[in-house]
Amino acid sequence: MNTPINHHALQSLSAGQYNLAEGIIQHPQSGLLWWTNIHAKELWQLDLRTGQHRYWSTPQRVCCFAFTQDDDVLLVAFDAGLALFNTASGAIKRLTPVEPETPGTRCNDGRVDRAGNLVFGTMHERSAEAKGHFYRFDTESRLQQLALPAIAISNSLAFSPDGGTLYWCDSLQHKIMQCAYDSVTGAIAEISVFHDLGDTVIEPDGSTVDAAGYLWNAEWAGHCVTRYAPDGSIDRKIHLPVAQPTCVTFGGPEQNTLFITSARAGLDDAALAQQPEAGSVFALEIPGVRGLPENIWLGEV
Repeated sequence: MNTPINHHALQSLSAGQYNLAEGIIQHPQSGLLWWTNIHAKELWQLDLRTGQHRYWSTPQRVCCFAFTQDDDVLLVAFDAGLALFNTASGAIKRLTPVEPETPGTRCNDGRVDRAGNLVFGTMHERSAEAKGHFYRFDTESRLQQLALPAIAISNSLAFSPDGGTLYWCDSLQHKIMQCAYDSVTGAIAEISVFHDLGDTVIEPDGSTVDAAGYLWNAEWAGHCVTRYAPDGSIDRKIHLPVAQPTCVTFGGPEQNTLFITSARAGLDDAALAQQPEAGSVFALEIPGVRGLPENIWLGEV
């Protein structure tokens, strides 16, 4: 089935338009919605009950982040390393550098696996060469490079409902990949192409997996979010009024609201005039679909 969904039911949740909003996730207990405005070095929060926005300025860009067992503390992947960020006090506890031997790389997309480990990737900002890698920061605060190919831009990290399949991509290769994943050891096996977007300008960006095991991907330059069946076939597309969606997550009281971040970065005045909502955060209720609560990092804080 390839069912298009019109974007007219989209609701904008933004306090404004962001240059590069990314990494959107909803806290499984508080229901607070969080995302990062990467280049502005801002971490944003939205209380969906009251509509109140808050943001924190950070010393480096927040490239991805995860919830922890302390509701006030986030595990944050800054440009060059991991840290614990206390949102109540503003205190930052540095944990480990990432790729200090490779100038020009920074952390990028990340997601917590079903066992409570953070899996994330890196990218090189000034080169299209495959200089980035994928890592796991486990519940014992150990950093492990995963046995996956080097990439230029890491993205699309997500896990099947049972945690045994890891989805990922190098955005510049226009392919979403999959592999068998052991959440206890971090072992990787059976790497294969999940979906090949073909010869296109569209780049796969952030992903999430719903309770039925379907993968939802924000497609940069594609004006859409695509839902892929577990066999990699296209199930449906959600057409958007913006060209550059960046990340998706499910949330809301029934776990059937799709939240979508987007970007203005790189768009000229003519493009922005055609898509004035570029850089917004959107919400769209998806009947008949249920997401999975966001996993939290289970390490010590």
